[in-house]
Amino acid sequence: MAVKGIEEMWAPFGISVQVGELTLRVLRDSDIAAIHGVSAAAIFGEPLPEYTFPWLKEKPDPSFRWAHRAQMSPEEWSLDFGVHLDGEIIGSVDLRAKNFPDNHEVVTGSWIYHRLQGRSIGTQIRHAVAVFCFDYLGARQLRSEWEPGNEASQAVSRKLGYTIEGNKAVLCKEDYKPGPEVTVSGMSEELGAMLGINFAL
Repeated sequence: MAVKGIEEMWAPFGISVQVGELTLRVLRDSDIAAIHGVSAAAIFGEPLPEYTFPWLKEKPDPSFRWAHRAQMSPEEWSLDFGVHLDGEIIGSVDLRAKNFPDNHEVVTGSWIYHRLQGRSIGTQIRHAVAVFCFDYLGARQLRSEWEPGNEASQAVSRKLGYTIEGNKAVLCKEDYKPGPEVTVSGMSEELGAMLGINFAL
């Protein structure tokens, strides 16, 4: 009997989103291990700003990543991506949705290592997410938020056309300002069934 590849075993593993030199793919266990226990300084630099992610103050626990896989359903799902550059995982992107077939909304969050910030990588990632969600998942709206004081995240959101309200932002499909070319592969009927989406394959 032929042994199936990991991409055939679980449909989300087949997704690949490419922009520039970056590749976004759903986290494998090796990716989870690579970013496990990432420090606030690795993401925000030193001295630490007043704002950091609340989860950085908690004891690292990777089990929520596996829970996202096991609990994925059309009613609620999370696609957790690793961002790869030159064969190295340099950050992560989480795409979350509740009742997506009804509201067509995706909530996004992301980070990359501080040593790579200031090179427009964050902007490219946000464009990749927008194209993937709008053109391939059929989203009508993206929602994001950041800790108060994180002006960099706010600036990137404005570039893409988000409407800013305090530390929260919403991007409707018709307001999106396109950026670099984004290539997506690995969409499948099986993936669509998991997410509650009918893909036009």
